[in-house]
Amino acid sequence: MYKPLEEKIWALKVDSEVYIETPCNIQDVTIGRNTKVGRYSDISRTTIGNNCSIGKNCIIINSEIKDNCTIDDSSIVKDCFIAKGTTINSFCQLLSCNTEEFEVIDAFSKR
Repeated sequence: MYKPLEEKIWALKVDSEVYIETPCNIQDVTIGRNTKVGRYSDISRTTIGNNCSIGKNCIIINSEIKDNCTIDDSSIVKDCFIAKGTTINSFCQLLSCNTEEFEVIDAFSKR
């Protein structure tokens, strides 16, 4: 039986021009200006910089994402530091890691 995602958005600090598609689960998150979050994403205890794009169905927990980053659909980022300008392609799994500035992480990568 299909159960729709229960939308929860609380303890959220956002700058101007932030676009959050619903439904989403966002808890204890700071989001910089001109940033987009795709629907069905689950984000908690995280800071997201300016000019970022978070795809649909992403899970981001306890991480810091610097400015100008892209995290494509269905990626998981947990306990990570994502450096400025990083691109994380779809279906990646990053756990307890750091990225370099402007790094591109191939789709389906695991770290």
